Amino acid sequence: GKKGVDEVAIFSAASETFSKKNINCSIETSLQRFNDVVKIAHEKNLSVRGSISCTVGCPYEGKIKPSQVVPLVEKLLDMGCYEVALADTIGVGTPKSIYDLLKEIQSNGIPSNKLAIHCHDTYGQAIANITQALDMGIRCIDSSVAGL
Repeated sequence: GKKGVDEVAIFSAASETFSKKNINCSIETSLQRFNDVVKIAHEKNLSVRGSISCTVGCPYEGKIKPSQVVPLVEKLLDMGCYEVALADTIGVGTPKSIYDLLKEIQSNGIPSNKLAIHCHDTYGQAIANITQALDMGIRCIDSSVAGL
């Protein structure tokens, strides 16, 4: 039959509290659920893109360490995501925090072409953060119009 979509997106979080408040389950439970989604999507020849919320900061837990993000990126790629978007969900990122995040991920053998960046401009840092990501080889940038 005719498919109405070309791609499926799955959203995890680097913060347990955010995960529970956003999708009502732990990070580990979300990953278990995503396995089924990815399997079905691939059976239907749909690409799957992963996203991780709160990669540099969380409204509930504060600063997120890059080392918390790496295992999630690895798990999403291992389950079959062609790319993982790293979201600065609440816009607290700075060029230094983006550098630290990407350096940690890349130093664990994850190539830039498997990553995307998703910056919010809450504190006027999005362009500087995107520039930092571009300088580090990221070539897929999520964007929005009028903050939506």
